Amino acid sequence: SVSIKANLVNTGSSNEQLALVHVLYNKEGKEVARDNSKISLAAGENVTVKSKTFSVNNPHLWSPEDPYLYQLKSQLVFNGNVIDEQINNVGFRWFAFDAEKGFSLNGEKYLLKGTNRHQDFKDRGDALSAADHYRDLKMIKEMGCNFLRLAHYPQAKEVLDLADKLGLLVWEEIPIVNYMNPVPEFLDNSKNMVKEMVRQHYNHPSIIIWGSMNEVLLWSDRAERIQIQENSQYLEKVGAYAKQLDQLLRKEDPFRTSTMAMHISDDYAKYGLLDIAQLSGFNIYEGWYSGSVNAFKTTIDTIHLKNPKQPLLISEYGAEADNRVNTEKPQRLDFTGQYQRYYHEAYLRQIRQMPYLAGTAIWNQFDFSQPNVGGVSNNINQKGLVTWDRKPKDSYYLYKANWNDKPMVYIASRDWPQRAVAKGDSSTIEVYANVPNVILTVNGKSYGAKQPDDVKKCVWKVLLKEGNNEIVAS
Repeated sequence: SVSIKANLVNTGSSNEQLALVHVLYNKEGKEVARDNSKISLAAGENVTVKSKTFSVNNPHLWSPEDPYLYQLKSQLVFNGNVIDEQINNVGFRWFAFDAEKGFSLNGEKYLLKGTNRHQDFKDRGDALSAADHYRDLKMIKEMGCNFLRLAHYPQAKEVLDLADKLGLLVWEEIPIVNYMNPVPEFLDNSKNMVKEMVRQHYNHPSIIIWGSMNEVLLWSDRAERIQIQENSQYLEKVGAYAKQLDQLLRKEDPFRTSTMAMHISDDYAKYGLLDIAQLSGFNIYEGWYSGSVNAFKTTIDTIHLKNPKQPLLISEYGAEADNRVNTEKPQRLDFTGQYQRYYHEAYLRQIRQMPYLAGTAIWNQFDFSQPNVGGVSNNINQKGLVTWDRKPKDSYYLYKANWNDKPMVYIASRDWPQRAVAKGDSSTIEVYANVPNVILTVNGKSYGAKQPDDVKKCVWKVLLKEGNNEIVAS
């Protein structure tokens, strides 16, 4: 069913009689449904007009695999002439989050395979063009994603239009990050941002989740990063603000799901923030900032057992990689592409063992500028699967092999083309592939065929000669 609410304004000095016409067309341009209303507008009047709800029998459903869009044309007619027109895309779909079954789309279980995206590009900052947005979302879609978290702010209308057309389910949020200023002006501004976000982007079928905040307990009341919160008065105010923002999201849009992204901390449960939203998002970096990659599942399982009725989604996970840094023996915090791939391989394996998860979102699709951070590069976060200037890292192809069904074979050693190897020592060559068998040949010598493992990877130990080496995987 389609229900339409139109806001009409008569800026003239006389009363007028008009017609408000809504026509729904399918993708082929055929009229599917129509609604006509006669409207009387007094001089200076500003009114909201609700059309009668009309039904569409057996609609072609929208999904990431088949992003079928209808088009709704709304016209204001005066004396037989169209004096104003608005066009909106319409997608028919339904979805649900469940604490045990995860996520379902159009009545079927559906794993959200996603990533995060910052609107940031080398030498341009966040001043991206429509072509930039298209390139970014096309890379995300081609990697095999069906889900995108727009972190941590509403992004350009072109981004939502592309998500509708390309087929990406979306989480969009307002920019409350790490900290709240516990004063009424902050809350008023936050509420205004919620209303603006929802009202501007309400009609996009790609959007399924509205977010109100990210890691809001990461900083103290003095806006300093801390491990444990201690100011109970501040936290009471934060909890009260969080409840009001979540309630406003649900009021503005009762048909989508509210969420907040939380870092791994007991404070969210201790101070009553854990179950405010309809969906809990967790940012987890086990195996990067601390711990082991294999602690990922244990940590999330524990959260699920403590909160068995709350749907869960992994809103961030990742490790940094700089293509200039490589090693045969990767370890945590070394910033090598080898460790980044090891980290993501381990997480992929564990995600498959948690059927209650609604989905996941990698942090981040692209490297991005970030002040006051840096491992081997200052002021840049290098957790991207793609570099700041949009060159895919080897880890990008790990996900493409696992998430995109199109047949592919990729030698995952392109980020380490120049190597220093002791004479007689072997070198590791890894290949990502989603085909049954892969044959590796080095300098004309065959190293035989292998079957990709559970994360679509084959590994060979080979002897490289001094100078150029030709490596072929087929």
